[in-house]
Amino acid sequence: MKAIAGVVVILFLAAATLAQKSAEKEAPASIVGYLRDSGCVHRFHEVVKPLPNGCLQACVRAGSPLVVLTSNEQVYHPISAEMPDVDVRQKLLLFIGK
Repeated sequence: MKAIAGVVVILFLAAATLAQKSAEKEAPASIVGYLRDSGCVHRFHEVVKPLPNGCLQACVRAGSPLVVLTSNEQVYHPISAEMPDVDVRQKLLLFIGK
């Protein structure tokens, strides 16, 4: 009986330790890329940099969601650090195409 109680205590302590480590916040990371509209990024894979033809600005004015496209073509969807998530679009508009 003592052996079972010992195993239960060890399992409980291990679970508590894992829960505490998963609750710790990770350090913020930096991502370098272009702020783009998601429509062009997902439809036209060959376009890595924004084109100077005004397409990006037109899509942004129309309300297309914004994403960050890195040089190795990874796509990141910006979200806020708040819960529930709040809109970050207005803060990102200054960086369109940069």
